[in-house]
Amino acid sequence: MPDPTLLPSAPERLLARLAAPQADRDYRPGHARVRALLAPLRLPRPRLRIRVAGTNGKGSTAWFLASALEAAGLGTGLFSSPHLVSFAERIRIG
Repeated sequence: MPDPTLLPSAPERLLARLAAPQADRDYRPGHARVRALLAPLRLPRPRLRIRVAGTNGKGSTAWFLASALEAAGLGTGLFSSPHLVSFAERIRIG
């Protein structure tokens, strides 16, 4: 029988579990799981995807691009981050 003074206490066991969360152990990089989830929906792939990156002006640039593409008759979807007031501000379709 092990020495009881050497066994971890309840708080130590809890902290050890927090140090290795379930999500970290189950993490698998890539998009395979999301693609498998969405495959039955048979959604069309977008013809064009644009990612706006950089330090400043991403939000206004993305809104300008979306507006110009809509004016040209294309359907658009825009996801931006962060939001100012509500989460719904981040997603714009059409």
